[in-house]
Amino acid sequence: MKYRLTPLHAVAAYLVYWAVYYFIVLDWKTAELGGLTPFILIGFAIVTLLVDLVIQRIWYKDKRLLYWIESLLIFLIVYWYIYNFGFTNV
Repeated sequence: MKYRLTPLHAVAAYLVYWAVYYFIVLDWKTAELGGLTPFILIGFAIVTLLVDLVIQRIWYKDKRLLYWIESLLIFLIVYWYIYNFGFTNV
């Protein structure tokens, strides 16, 4: 099995970027519970890569189907997040 670059890798890279940003910017003396944010983001990135590994194990033969499934998964998660916590609850 070839492990391919997929849309979920972009999501994991984005999460790691924000985790590193929070590690640099966060004032650790006054962070309190917000100090967990970088660790939570890294955890989400690891879970994202594990989900990607499982999906690639199942649909590794058809690259196009793999990209569509992962893009649809990202879209559904973003849509759910916006619907529950985004602009509709203002």
